[in-house]
Amino acid sequence: MDSKLQALEILKKQPYGVMGTVDGDKPYARIMTFIHDEDLTLYTIAPVHSNILKHVEHNPFTHILYGYEDHEDDVFLEIEGQVEQAEDTEKAMAVLQNYDRIHRNSFNEQHHVLLKIKPIRMRIMHTTRNEPLEVIIH
Repeated sequence: MDSKLQALEILKKQPYGVMGTVDGDKPYARIMTFIHDEDLTLYTIAPVHSNILKHVEHNPFTHILYGYEDHEDDVFLEIEGQVEQAEDTEKAMAVLQNYDRIHRNSFNEQHHVLLKIKPIRMRIMHTTRNEPLEVIIH
């Protein structure tokens, strides 16, 4: 199986990842819910007045760890990407379907923003064996 197909399989396992941003000279990380497309682009939503939006307005680059589960098949993705705001209500609603019940149907274009994360670099990582495998993005 090629690296892109392997990455897509990891993305399909769960909708959560840890997304890192930088504000000034300080790093911040938070658990985010994502969806993806076949081009490995990720989408998530954030409240309009959230820190994450402030961070990516000043520095649109992010680092995401995605798919780690503590079991024998210990693969996960390390993703470097560029964040931009996107307008796609259908994708925003798809992200919300992965959120907990408390967040469902709460997307409001006046209060939330859809973020599109275009991967710059993606690697399949193993915590206990093998070297990282570069994912061919394009």
